[in-house]
Amino acid sequence: MQLQHNGLPDAVPHFGHISNIVITSPSFHHRSHIPRVFTRDGKNYNPGFNIGPLPIGTISMVLIMEDTDAPKHPWAHWVVYNIPAVSHIRPHSIPGEQALNDFRLAHYCGPCPPNGTHRYHFRFYALSDLVCPGDKPTKAEVIDLMTPHILGYGEIIGLYRQSDPENN
Repeated sequence: MQLQHNGLPDAVPHFGHISNIVITSPSFHHRSHIPRVFTRDGKNYNPGFNIGPLPIGTISMVLIMEDTDAPKHPWAHWVVYNIPAVSHIRPHSIPGEQALNDFRLAHYCGPCPPNGTHRYHFRFYALSDLVCPGDKPTKAEVIDLMTPHILGYGEIIGLYRQSDPENN
């Protein structure tokens, strides 16, 4: 299953209203540059996030980070599921269980575009249940399992270009 341009899985069965979730980051502003420490050119730490408010009934969250400017786009850099219903995710943390990203790794792989400025979408989904995939799930498996349980959605976009002077 693929994600639509709005970040929601295609063919999402709408069992009710999908709430908007406000996502901000103490690490970078929406549509601004991601600091080098959060990239593979730096320490490769994941950024922190402020989340909320979450819809009533939220049991867990899913976070999918994708580069929408990658040649094979969207390219998943991080897939985390069964994140508790929290209002903050700290930088350099593992907030839940990690699925395989498009590098076939089960951990955060920060920005490192080969050329130009790329957009990195951090998409958050509030769910009414836990996601229970098998061992080493893929992004597609997590999306299939989460789709019927989506209560809310929010995202923040960061930019990164290796040669940006402000990122050095």
